[in-house]
Amino acid sequence: MPLSTTHVPNREPANPRTLDLIHHSPMSPAPPKKPLSDTVRQIGALSTVGFSFVLAIGLGAWFGLLFDRWLGTSPWGFFLFFVFGLVAGVLNVYRTAGKFLK
Repeated sequence: MPLSTTHVPNREPANPRTLDLIHHSPMSPAPPKKPLSDTVRQIGALSTVGFSFVLAIGLGAWFGLLFDRWLGTSPWGFFLFFVFGLVAGVLNVYRTAGKFLK
């Protein structure tokens, strides 16, 4: 006695174009727009990230040079404070990006 077979529908993934049309149909409501002041505030805050990153590294290196001249430990103070500045710059970028990527 043969086993009965049942029809299994096609389980292939849907076409991404079709899904895009379904999710972005003209009938779906548009996402709310942010006020211009919020956008300008975000652009201003994000534009300072690069400046603060470079400034932290530069200040760390400068303090390291001063430290080396004061104690005569060249180049170890420079390297140490350069790394401190690099870490401070990376933390600043991470914190600022975290505020805006929520």
